[in-house]
Amino acid sequence: EPRVPDPGEEVTFTDGTRTSGTTVVDREWDLDGDGSTDESGQLVTYTYDTAGAYPVSLTVTDDAGDTATLTRVVPVGVGEELVAAFGYQPANTVVEEPVTFTDRSSPGDAEIVSHEWDLTGDGAVDATGETVTQTYDQPGEYDVTLTVTDAEGQSDTAAETLTVRPDGPPALPGQDNPPRDLDGDGRFEDVTGEGEFSIRDIQVFFEHYQSDVVQNNATFFNFAEDDPPDVSIGDVQALFQLYQEQ
Repeated sequence: EPRVPDPGEEVTFTDGTRTSGTTVVDREWDLDGDGSTDESGQLVTYTYDTAGAYPVSLTVTDDAGDTATLTRVVPVGVGEELVAAFGYQPANTVVEEPVTFTDRSSPGDAEIVSHEWDLTGDGAVDATGETVTQTYDQPGEYDVTLTVTDAEGQSDTAAETLTVRPDGPPALPGQDNPPRDLDGDGRFEDVTGEGEFSIRDIQVFFEHYQSDVVQNNATFFNFAEDDPPDVSIGDVQALFQLYQEQ
């Protein structure tokens, strides 16, 4: 103990050897991997001055004269690193829709004790905790960062760019749900808003591509990628091609 000591920190080694019908009478420890005995006894201590990986060997001898050797590597000052990471849902974000951010960091040798979130990219801490929620009222790209700190004072920061898209168009005539952008490309191929891209979306779009709902929201239905956006029968054909390619 400890499992991953720092240079200059005293390390305690304890022999837990079990025998059947005999008694351990001698324990010899090579604590620095040089092949010579450094200490003897069931419990010994040692201090490593520099970082590195040190082979530690214990040779035990029982009262019958039999010996056995066990070797393990002790990492000194080379423990697991703290790595910050996070995820968020939904992946395709629109304005006024709550976004949930969840910590997915990997702790190092100490417990993570602090989570600080910059959710707008202004350099200030907007929220703390393992899971936080934010709603954006303007479309655009936001640089989101999470800084985690562990009990030993080590910290790491993860960053992601979140794209917030404009709110989508209203439901087309005769439909209960507004269209949805299923892949985050800004085009609302799920015309019926049923949560999937099916042949029915093409049928409904063909019936209503000339409606005011579609024509007044051409950017969202610009499947032919016209510049400037303009919805025509060509967009119906382009939507059908997207369906065939999925």
